[in-house]
Amino acid sequence: MNFVILVKSYEKTPGAPQDIPGVLPVAEWVHNARGALVYASPSDVYLHEGRLFCNGWCPDISKNTWEWNEGIPVDVMYNRFPRRRDPEGLDRVAQSCDTLGIPFANHPDFRALARDKWQTVQVLRDAGVTVPETVLAWKDVPDALQRWGRAFLKPRYGAFGEDVYVLTQENHSSIHIEGPTAGAVQHVATEAFTDWLGAHFVEHDIVVQCAIAPPLQGRKGFAVRTLWQRDETLAWQSYPRVARVSNDDAVANVDRGASAMPLRECLVQEFGVEEADALEKTASALERQAINALLAALPSLSSGSVVEMGMDLLLDPEHRWWLLEVNGFPQGRLRYLARFAQPEFVAAHHRAHCSPLAALKAASLHNIIQ
Repeated sequence: MNFVILVKSYEKTPGAPQDIPGVLPVAEWVHNARGALVYASPSDVYLHEGRLFCNGWCPDISKNTWEWNEGIPVDVMYNRFPRRRDPEGLDRVAQSCDTLGIPFANHPDFRALARDKWQTVQVLRDAGVTVPETVLAWKDVPDALQRWGRAFLKPRYGAFGEDVYVLTQENHSSIHIEGPTAGAVQHVATEAFTDWLGAHFVEHDIVVQCAIAPPLQGRKGFAVRTLWQRDETLAWQSYPRVARVSNDDAVANVDRGASAMPLRECLVQEFGVEEADALEKTASALERQAINALLAALPSLSSGSVVEMGMDLLLDPEHRWWLLEVNGFPQGRLRYLARFAQPEFVAAHHRAHCSPLAALKAASLHNIIQ
């Protein structure tokens, strides 16, 4: 079986395989599965006589080098391509896979849903998932902020904690605005806030969400990321959760300077083992509810079309979980936990790179049997 990983194009030979995160465990897994591994870009995928082929780079782990090969039949395709680089090419490849019954994941339709924070919130809320109250129309923001007291303003289609503002209703007449860069502070009159929005953004390109107070005293920001993936049985499995904690930034994102640590360790330290167990259990229940809701929103997609999701959760002082966002293109692969060098985290890091391929293989075999 040929496993094709769809990635951005390389103008020259990629760096040494062993120096690129994830290549070594994936190549070893594919070798043990008696398959071939190819890294290709959308521009190198093409149809010929009713079959899908690709040209791409194949890692040779024994020599720590790459070989360029052409005319390789595509059996399954793992989509790690940044859509913004070539959306038309990505859609073309996905459509070809759909037509030919080739498992392709994560499918652009799912990634588009997850990327749209407003649409995601609507799907989750309608399914009974606990999500922060969110508004889209500018006219609704001032009244919502008066009720909430504090909110996050973020790009509707953003990622990595970029361009997120913290809004605080100081009093009835003034709004305190922090961000999006450290130290940037503004004060805007409440009656002029809609004008401020119009001067900085395009309507419906942002969402404003009620801020959930963090559960840890002395910490300004606290958020949790969970990676969920299908396994070789196509069942969903979760990985050790990562807590992102910041003392001085309400937007607890590692790309903005927050610290990453195992959530379990954080919960036990703060609340004890029994409460940590209970919180992990309720987080899993909420995340599974979200997975089911999102898959139900895209009934035309097969089980081989979505193989992973990243879940961002918040925990409030009453120890209630809130599902903040879903990432259809999760990237961390637990690399922050792997840095702790504990065997379970290193193993989870490696497994996270390989499980999507195992799921795609299972989906392909299921298609053949049918």
